[in-house]
Amino acid sequence: YVEPQFQGQGIGAALLQYAVQKRQAVSLWVLEYNTRGIAFYERNGFCLTGEKRIEDEVVPLLKMERVTE
Repeated sequence: YVEPQFQGQGIGAALLQYAVQKRQAVSLWVLEYNTRGIAFYERNGFCLTGEKRIEDEVVPLLKMERVTE
């Protein structure tokens, strides 16, 4: 997660690129109400799986997986 005042500077894209290329990340969890984050991940090759979980009894998370070719 990148603090709002630092968003739009390529930081999130660089972090995600590192996670995918160096750590072989294929899935992630995103806050359900974080529409900007979901759109960011979709632009970067991830899609919603339909899986949902609740963290700490109140935080709704959605699972996203990387679309592979």
